Amino acid sequence: MILLALAISGCDSGDGDGDPDAAACELATPPAAGAAPDTTAVKVAEQGYTVVKADFARNATSFARVSIGAVLENTGDQVAYRTRVVFDALDASGTSVVSGEQAKYKMIEVPLLAPGEKAAIGDTLVVDEKATVDTVTIEPAVTGWLPPGDAADGLAPIPATVSPDGSGREPDGSALVAFTTESPNCTDLLSRGITFAWRDTAGKLVGGNIDGQTKQSACQVGGTTSPITAMSQKNTVPETADVTKTQVSALCDLTRGPGVVKEGEPIN
Repeated sequence: MILLALAISGCDSGDGDGDPDAAACELATPPAAGAAPDTTAVKVAEQGYTVVKADFARNATSFARVSIGAVLENTGDQVAYRTRVVFDALDASGTSVVSGEQAKYKMIEVPLLAPGEKAAIGDTLVVDEKATVDTVTIEPAVTGWLPPGDAADGLAPIPATVSPDGSGREPDGSALVAFTTESPNCTDLLSRGITFAWRDTAGKLVGGNIDGQTKQSACQVGGTTSPITAMSQKNTVPETADVTKTQVSALCDLTRGPGVVKEGEPIN
């Protein structure tokens, strides 16, 4: 395990008069690259998937999608930093049915996961034409570790809550999810997008997706002042999903992500 030092952020460390209540704001420093990924401490606590059929045949942009959702849990005693999660869909022989350019979209990255914390995540993959999905796989791997922290070092969890009035599924299989966040952290973190897990009316996990567009207000000090929205595109949301029951995770990081979508790198 690699443990981290602390680096002083650009936060206000006080009002200059020695006020003991004006605590310093020191962000945890990310670990150096190179450590072997840990595949044991962050586990998949729950998962589910649904094949969302194409709206019409033989359109390269409208092949069937597999919507995959999961709940991750950090069972370790350190903060998991940049957990890379690889999603895949397999046929009965165990062969991936996500190939070619679509293989670039298999991985997302969860920047921070505190000890004991759970996070709802998801991804939607376009499957090969005429393919049959028999099962899915979800493989998390932690790329680094930080000591347990709190709001003073940017490591406090940022919960998100869905706003039912602004959320819903459209007939074309798209959806808008309105939500708010509450960030107790002492400074703004950097948005790496929003991910969500769909549930049906009974609460069963039926899929998920990611909106990789940055939502900076979701990661700002205090959180959002009013609901903001994330989008799931056409043919990605299962008909059985009750969008008002969606679980949302704001992906907030200490530093910027890779910024390039390519195979072997996260899409956010």
